Amino acid sequence: MPKKPQIKLVFSFLLWLALLIGICFSLENLLTQRIKNNFFRQKGLEFTQNINSRFKQNYPLATNKPDLFWPNLATSIREYLKAKDVFIIDVDSSLLASTQINPDNKLYLEDKNYHLALKKQTFSYTEKEDSIIYYLPFYFGDKVLYLRVALDKTFYLHKLKQLAQFQDLLLIAMLAIFIISSLLFAFIFYRNHKEKKQMIEEDTALIEALAYQAEGRDLETGKHLERTKLYVYNLALYLKKHSPYKKIITNRYLENLVKASVIHDIGKVAVPENILFKRGKLSIQEFDLIKEHCLYGAKIINRAKSKFPNSQFLTLAMEIILYHHERFDGTGYPKGLKGENIPLSARIMAIVDVYDAMRSKKCYKEALEHEKCVRYILSQKGMHFDPVLVDAFYALEKTFLKISLDYADNTNYF
Repeated sequence: MPKKPQIKLVFSFLLWLALLIGICFSLENLLTQRIKNNFFRQKGLEFTQNINSRFKQNYPLATNKPDLFWPNLATSIREYLKAKDVFIIDVDSSLLASTQINPDNKLYLEDKNYHLALKKQTFSYTEKEDSIIYYLPFYFGDKVLYLRVALDKTFYLHKLKQLAQFQDLLLIAMLAIFIISSLLFAFIFYRNHKEKKQMIEEDTALIEALAYQAEGRDLETGKHLERTKLYVYNLALYLKKHSPYKKIITNRYLENLVKASVIHDIGKVAVPENILFKRGKLSIQEFDLIKEHCLYGAKIINRAKSKFPNSQFLTLAMEIILYHHERFDGTGYPKGLKGENIPLSARIMAIVDVYDAMRSKKCYKEALEHEKCVRYILSQKGMHFDPVLVDAFYALEKTFLKISLDYADNTNYF
């Protein structure tokens, strides 16, 4: 049975790291936008305060010589702010003056930022391709006029870039923190995964040791357990991909099924060795005693299951131990269950157990040829075995043969 590749952990870590880097760059974009917005808002406040304190005292000139005053004021403001051009807009949105030769009042009348500033009596700004456009309230006497100020975007972006230099350092620091945190997380995750894997392997070794004790207590039991796991794994994997049972057989189900399969005969610890290894034919009483191993094994597992009632492994182990000698036509033991009333795990184990028993040499019989085993299992379709599982077995019969040869007992195996 193939082990899960460690590359999945590496891939998960790299995916997590890529996600963190993406988050960092997203934060950088948000931070850049926030710095930019704060910078231009601060400039808007400065412009509004400075212009109102510097130029509003010239109110008398505006009433005496308006034709000269407003153009001169627009020019003075442009020079003071080092602006590209300045519009002075009256309370009725008419144009009082502009530093442009042929000013177009559509530049502000169709700009939503102008109407936003007008509505809230505060400044607003917008970015154009090569300019930053401010609408600034200008408190002139008892009136609130508005200035449309176009500034060189390149000049202010250069200033902004100088301001945002610390942002790159902040991003590097954030990225370093994220990477260090990710490495720490990966280390802790890997260590926990490794410890959990070791615990599972230790549990599995203990389970197989118990199975070894129950299954015959000889040198060939280890190979029998390996064959059992591989038969169950391949048969269940095929059913997962090619049968109506694919929804039942999840990856977790498959893993627990394989682990549980090795203790299918754990109840045999209650069977005396003189009966278990008897060379001759068993008496009715002896056979009845052997059949009790299903119930005895279920009692053993039930003690553990009472403490962990939701354990899928213990549930599957209970099903396999108790029902793997049931027959699809209802003539099996110990309960005489029929058809799909027999748990799927036990139906899978039934085919595996019969095939391996027929292929193996026992104290009371010789091993059978693979072809004879296949013919027998096919003949029991719908009687001893689930028809769906028989079809799956037949599709995998060469795989079963290979496993039986690769993990053969130290006997003449063919």
